Amino acid sequence: MAPPTNLLDAGEHHAQPAVKVENVSKCFRVWPGPGARIAHGLFGAPQDKSTASWALRDVSFEVKPGSAYGVVGRNGSGKSTLLKIVCGVMQPTTGFTETRGRVLGLLELGAGLNLDLTGRTNVHVSSALLGFPPDYARDRMRDIEAFADIGEFFDVPMKFYSSGMLVRVAFALYAFLEPDVLIIDEALSVGDYFFQQKCIAAINRLRDGGATMLFVSHSIGTVKTICDRAIALDGGQVIAEGNVDAVADLYLRREHGPTPAAPGDEAPAATRTAAAIVGNALSGMVLPPPDTWSVVAARFLDAKGHSASLFEMRAPAQIEAVIYGPPKTGLPRLQVDIVDRLDRVVSGQVFELEHATRVPLAGAEAVALHIDLPMEFEHGAYAARIAPLTEAGDLLGESCQTETVQVFHRGVYPEYYCIANLPARYGMRRS
Repeated sequence: MAPPTNLLDAGEHHAQPAVKVENVSKCFRVWPGPGARIAHGLFGAPQDKSTASWALRDVSFEVKPGSAYGVVGRNGSGKSTLLKIVCGVMQPTTGFTETRGRVLGLLELGAGLNLDLTGRTNVHVSSALLGFPPDYARDRMRDIEAFADIGEFFDVPMKFYSSGMLVRVAFALYAFLEPDVLIIDEALSVGDYFFQQKCIAAINRLRDGGATMLFVSHSIGTVKTICDRAIALDGGQVIAEGNVDAVADLYLRREHGPTPAAPGDEAPAATRTAAAIVGNALSGMVLPPPDTWSVVAARFLDAKGHSASLFEMRAPAQIEAVIYGPPKTGLPRLQVDIVDRLDRVVSGQVFELEHATRVPLAGAEAVALHIDLPMEFEHGAYAARIAPLTEAGDLLGESCQTETVQVFHRGVYPEYYCIANLPARYGMRRS
């Protein structure tokens, strides 16, 4: 494999690291069956019956005190193994790690918690096991309980908790025990949007107090929100390290690559008739009764009119939609919202369809339309949600949401890169 891309800023000054990982590798032995492993353990059978599986290979990086460091990579790239080694849960095959201060790790769901005990009792037990005096957890219990916000379940055994409730208590516990190094492995992906915002605020508070973060997530947007720097892993090896924006760019390009046209969609949308678009979209679909107008199909297209799921920032895109309803009735207004992965609306606009081309169907009509939309979005995943409205703005029939698309950026950042200035214009493709 080629050496990792070094994305460190030129002339960057390194303080004494809070976390140091040097040439860490981890090998697991894979046996053909339990008998071979038992025989080797009891009688010293030859090791050639097992194969070596390297979860990590020569991973090195440093995290400065008070900073947040992200770890990104696809499933199986070695992220969780790396965090377990840094936490001391697992020993490396080669290399070593160093941490400074009290280290708390929010790793696998429920790890470190006794599910037969209540949330409140787990707070007391965990605090005692970490060496705090008895009054330490008691003095912070009100804040921990309020942050977890699970009501009466705080005094119910944790085996009855949902996964989200487990994360709420675990994160609240660790946030208010004020660690020097906090290690989080995908925990925020379990909580709801409001809890995730509380967690990010708590992380910022801990960082302001001098705590160091090591954070793993598949959500590039969350990594970029929390972290200053990052490392990308692939097959247990480092492929990039440094500035979080640059690492995210490289990872997304490697992960997604160019998106091919969908089967049967080789012809650009601009060359297909409205009837062909409607026929393709409605083929095999169970349609609602044409009592009122509904949006029955929607997807993203690239600038050439091909179905796509990966867009570079500022690239032109189109949203193709098909609406279906009663014949010879007034067309609805159309509300188009762009939502992020947390279902937040980041852009929205209402369009008038009075000049749309109608396609007659048996006892119904359909309209195919395209909306031009430059992808003026930050890194992340987005979808378009389209709903038919009355003149008064009330919802008519069924709405439709596209599949999620990913936006990435390469090269030098533009003069702005926030979610802003999102012009969209309605453009009908006539037959």
